[in-house]
Amino acid sequence: MKLSICVCAYNAQDTLARCLDSLCKQKIEKEIIVVNDGSTDQTPLICEEYAKKYDFVHVLHQSNEGVASARNAALKAAQGDYITYVDSDDEAVDQAYEKVMKKAQEGYDIVVYDALRIGQNEAYMKCAKCAQGEMSMEDYFISEPCPWNKIVKKEVWQKSQLMFPKGIIYEDYAVIPNLGRYAQKIWYMEEAVVRYYLTEVSITRGSAYKAKAVDILRASEVLVQHCDLDQLHDACEWMLYDHLLQTSCRYFLSFEKYEECCACADLMNHYFKSFLKNKWVKQCSFKERAIAWLFARKMFKFVHFAIHVKR
Repeated sequence: MKLSICVCAYNAQDTLARCLDSLCKQKIEKEIIVVNDGSTDQTPLICEEYAKKYDFVHVLHQSNEGVASARNAALKAAQGDYITYVDSDDEAVDQAYEKVMKKAQEGYDIVVYDALRIGQNEAYMKCAKCAQGEMSMEDYFISEPCPWNKIVKKEVWQKSQLMFPKGIIYEDYAVIPNLGRYAQKIWYMEEAVVRYYLTEVSITRGSAYKAKAVDILRASEVLVQHCDLDQLHDACEWMLYDHLLQTSCRYFLSFEKYEECCACADLMNHYFKSFLKNKWVKQCSFKERAIAWLFARKMFKFVHFAIHVKR
């Protein structure tokens, strides 16, 4: 079985070679599809160098259209039985994909795995709430919605007809969870396969406000629209609770972006008014639940107080 490894690169001259070296060393049947998304640095030259050196490296050049467009281009070009993504500033753990593909051969449509988060220190990143083993559709839906922490059978992508929404970030969160609806068997492997590097480019990192953070609203709408709420209501509710009321609202509040906080609250209340009854929300600390409740009711002055209170 062949694995298509998709790498989307934009001005990645400082990290792309490290990424591709780690992928080329993987001793599996593979193709590596590199999409150069209109880079203005040496990225196109690096791409072509690897394509000349390895016959399994294929390069696509396009004008700068954003990561969602690049992901879609790679997806359309992929010829492998399974598809995965690796960001151009990340790398694969040595020989890790051998174990992943071996598990896929047992009949699994999706194999989810963990990562090593590389910042000031290296830390293990668990990408699912469940233990290693077969995943339910719910367990998969609420796992980390990254395209690089799983391999997905090409037939699953084809059945779903899902594509990454162009023009926004959080495009993975908008799409990846719903792929589970089209899979018969999903396995979670508690093993780090990717080294995920934290950078200041990340939307919620750095000291300056990033206006694209508001794309979380559009991404959440796309997630809900493609979800079967009769089957996955609680899982979808948890995802919006976690991404809107916990992560995004805190980010917006730190820059006093109250209008964006209100938009998150409105979206949550439109779909999931009773989120405090959610089984995963109940597992959160009282403080976290209280802050989410205050955000949902737009009581931002009280949130400031609650965040800094120790007891």
